[in-house]
Amino acid sequence: MNDGDIIVTMTDLSKEGDTLGYSAKVPASDCHKYLHNQRIGLLCLKTNAILPDFLYWVLRTKSYNQFVVGSATGSTVKHTSPDRIKQFTFGVPSLKEQTFIANLLSSLDSKIQLNHQMNCSLEAVGAALFRRWFVDFEFPNQEGKPYRSTGGKMTDSELGNIPNGWSVIGNISELCEEINYGYTQSSCTEEVGPKFLRVMDINKADWIDWSAVPFCEIDEKIKSKYLLSEKDIVIARMADPGKIAIYEAKIPAVFASYLIRIRLKKPILAYYIYYLMKSSYYQNFIEGAATGSVQKSLNAKALTNNLPIILPNEEIASMFDSIVGLLRKKINLNLEQSTTLSKIRDSLLPKLMSGKIRVPINKENLEMAVT
Repeated sequence: MNDGDIIVTMTDLSKEGDTLGYSAKVPASDCHKYLHNQRIGLLCLKTNAILPDFLYWVLRTKSYNQFVVGSATGSTVKHTSPDRIKQFTFGVPSLKEQTFIANLLSSLDSKIQLNHQMNCSLEAVGAALFRRWFVDFEFPNQEGKPYRSTGGKMTDSELGNIPNGWSVIGNISELCEEINYGYTQSSCTEEVGPKFLRVMDINKADWIDWSAVPFCEIDEKIKSKYLLSEKDIVIARMADPGKIAIYEAKIPAVFASYLIRIRLKKPILAYYIYYLMKSSYYQNFIEGAATGSVQKSLNAKALTNNLPIILPNEEIASMFDSIVGLLRKKINLNLEQSTTLSKIRDSLLPKLMSGKIRVPINKENLEMAVT
């Protein structure tokens, strides 16, 4: 396949089949060649009357998805075929309008992707700062210079030399106010209760996209037991054991049974513990502590005991918390913006394709599209 080729999914494991026939573009790459198997279809246009970029967005519409799912075969795994996809009919505007529509929708997608790349960079900065300060011990001294390389005093410990005034504790659990298992319930797309955080919501990125997190019903009598608070850390104990996330949202949310919630006595240590748990030191420990041959699993004791860790002094922990807090705030602002852009794109898409809104689009039409 070539850069920019349009491909579509020919099978879908989900109950709703919401990605069946879904379009995607082959990414540009200088070092990779891409092939596709029988579960992916490659689109080859035989007419110049339809622009590939316009067709890409046609294949993202709800009407197209409903057509493909409605004619699919299979109950557990849904299948479509090239012949079924080719039977879908749609309106075709002029090439000028096609270009405008495709460019408008793609520009929104590009900004969403840019936010994602920015978030990856911001998270990488946080991880690099953690290594610099708490592995290399090059945090700023009183003069703002790297501590260890400028002769900062070190003391011996069971984990090797550590800065004076720091300590080693035997277990993460010593820092915890609470360690809890999550709530057992089915998720729901309708807003029947608080957000319901699951393993699949934390194992795809280094942040939580709350727009994709479903809801759940929960009795008010037990809700407080599972309600997440700012800087709570959640860890997957099954499905993808060891995956970590930190709660930074302002929306009500509870956590599912495959997660364990850690609430620290001192929230100022939350970002330090978060990055520590993402480090190879902790993840290698988790790999050895997991049980089960078919499906790996962990318990709360295995996740928080029998691993000595370095504990920095409060001054450095506070400084790290402040710096990383700003990075994480920007990550979450980018997520909020991307959610808004996604809503605008998804609202514009059917109206542009149906001709309800014509291009070039003006401010009045844009406001109508997103309300």
